[in-house]
Parts: sequence; structure tokens; C-alpha cells
Amino acid sequence: MENILVAVADDEQHIHDLFRKCVEDVYHSTEVTCDIVDFYDTDELLDYCYDNIDALDALFLDIDFGRGNPQGTDALPDIREVCPKLDIYMLSGMRLKDEDTLGYTETYGVEFIDKPVRGVVLSSKIIRLKKRLEDYSKIIQEAEENKELVSILEEEYGDAQNEFASKGQELKNFIDRINDRMKNIIKKDTQALIEEVFDNLEFTPLAIAEILNEKTFDKRIYKLLKAINGGEPLSNGIKKQPFYEWDIEKLFEYRYSHTGRIYIQECGGGKKSLVYCLDYNHKKHHG
Repeated sequence: MENILVAVADDEQHIHDLFRKCVEDVYHSTEVTCDIVDFYDTDELLDYCYDNIDALDALFLDIDFGRGNPQGTDALPDIREVCPKLDIYMLSGMRLKDEDTLGYTETYGVEFIDKPVRGVVLSSKIIRLKKRLEDYSKIIQEAEENKELVSILEEEYGDAQNEFASKGQELKNFIDRINDRMKNIIKKDTQALIEEVFDNLEFTPLAIAEILNEKTFDKRIYKLLKAINGGEPLSNGIKKQPFYEWDIEKLFEYRYSHTGRIYIQECGGGKKSLVYCLDYNHKKHHG
């Protein structure tokens, strides 16, 4: 499983050092693994957020970056626009007015942590992140137990590459063929787990197989599917648009990176939307 990814944005080095100590302590006591991305100003932080949509699991953001520099509170509107569901903790060494604290909390959904920061407070936030990602952990564990299924999927990818080159095989035909092959191979318990995690969505056999494949499923895709499943706002930079190439009614493309896509059919009439496939434009499909 991917490590929890936390950003620390503060102009004081000792805060970054404290976080690294907390990460070590958490690992030794709970075996929760966590990576830290360090930022010393808000411009670097914003560039990272725009370039790595939904990569972060939490952000610890200083309020005061020194005289003449953009402050943490100044960056909140842009951060929240690009990362609407990100856990943000404001590190405050200055006393804000109560109305300002309440205003930032209500408007941007942030939580305040007073400086000097206590290590146990930071550790508790990291442990809480693990709880939030438990469903993701279950899927990754399920993937470990379905290696054979992924091998079959990779065989199909290899065959399809040859067909595309020699016969101009249509991608939709390839997808339909995999669905036919996979529907009798995927375990009922596996499908039930995925449809329990994403309870407002249904999945084609190909989509389930791709969720079980680390080459086509990661934490960013998990978060995107969770947002779609819950009808939540999408992170800025994720583009949703109708997709007509396969002549499937009400099929939409969700583009979350240069090559990454998810395709979902909105069925309407009270029916659950159907996740058709993941990441079709990945280089594995084209050699």
C-alpha cells in the first residue's frame, strides 16, 4: 500500500524536524508509514497541489511566513479550490481573533493547532488518516489475493496491442472481450467488497480487474471514485466531459492527469452509474 502523504508548509525548520520525529514514532508504535513533502513558502505548495491533484492526504500549514511573504491564510482559497476534500491543519503561533478563527473554519473547513506544536497532537492526526484510508487498504489487500486475475488482464493487454497494430482492432471491442472473459473469473466476494466501498456505483468486470491492478489503481483514483460515489465536488483540474467515441449513451470521461482517465456511464432513472473502465489511455494499452 502507498504510504500516507503529508505536506508540511512552514518557514521554520524545527517544525519540519518535529514532523519527521513524529512520523518515526508513529511507525514504531503503530506501523503506520507516512511520507512528508516539505514546503517553506505557499507558492511552492500551490504549484505542487496543481501538479499533483489529490496526491496529498493532509496538509499542515503555517499561518505566518514572515513579514512581506504571502501568509498561509492567503493561500487557503486557492488550496481549497484545487483540493476540496484535503484535511488542512493551520499551525498558529499567533493569537487570532475568535471571529477570524471561526470564519476560516467555516469557510475552508480547516482545523487549528497552536504552536508550540506537541508531537502527540501531530501523531494523532496521522493515525486518524490511517483510519480514513482503511477501505483503500482493504482493496489493496484484495488485490494481493487476486494476482492470477491481474495476470490474465495483462495477457489480454498484450494480445490487444498486437491486434491494434495488425488489424486496427477497436478499443471498445477489446474492452467488451475482456468483460466477457472476466465476468466468470472475478470472485463474488471481491466484487461485493468493491461495491460496498463504492456503494453508489456499479462496475464492469474490466473495471474491477483494473482496480485490482496496481498499474491502473492508486490512491488518487480511489479518492476520485470516492468523490464521484458520494456526489462530492471534484478537485480543480479534474475534467469531466461527454465521451462519444465508443457510441455508448451517457458515457463520461473523467480526466485526472495527462494520460489518466476514468469512464463512467450515467444510467439515470434511479440506477447506479456504471464504472466502465479505468485509465484506458495508459501506455500499456498502446505499447
